[in-house]
Amino acid sequence: MSREQRGSSSDVQRHLAENIRGRREQLGLTQADLAARAGFSAPQIVSSIERNEREVKAVELAAIAQALHCDLMDLFAQMAPTPELQKKILVDNPTRLYFAN
Repeated sequence: MSREQRGSSSDVQRHLAENIRGRREQLGLTQADLAARAGFSAPQIVSSIERNEREVKAVELAAIAQALHCDLMDLFAQMAPTPELQKKILVDNPTRLYFAN
């Protein structure tokens, strides 16, 4: 798989930040709630991670996943495929019709 197919590291970090925020909001948690559950010293840590201003460490990511009651890989999962990705999936893998609207 090429780097272009995988996406750049900044794309992955941005996507991770969006997924953390989305999952936190789904659970009705504040940043302070998540920080406390993950064992962080301050809610600003969660804020900076969600704004993609800070790279999250592996140990922090594991704590966040546990605090959000999800698997680590769930934080990397795509929440909603873009129309471009939907088209690519249908073209590259036409049997995966569950991505189609």
